[in-house]
Amino acid sequence: MCQSHKMFTTAVLAWRRPLGAALLRGRTIHSSRTATLQDETVLERLVCPISKLPLEYLPAHGVLFCREIRVAYPIRHGIPILVPTEGRIVPDDEGL
Repeated sequence: MCQSHKMFTTAVLAWRRPLGAALLRGRTIHSSRTATLQDETVLERLVCPISKLPLEYLPAHGVLFCREIRVAYPIRHGIPILVPTEGRIVPDDEGL
């Protein structure tokens, strides 16, 4: 085996190992029933992308919720998804 092939093989294996571990961790987090924020201190700076009003963290539901316009944004892998199309309108009769 030539030297450059050895270096390439080593680089590929080194790259794949952390990726596999990250995928495994992601699978574990994804399988949990409630999503949690990775860092709750960031919550004081987050606002609803539509109303620009503060969001409320509801850990039991795994969402960030804007009470004023009743939109819930999901949290995936500890990261809030604050994209307007990802938000879910919550009816008044639903208990959030």
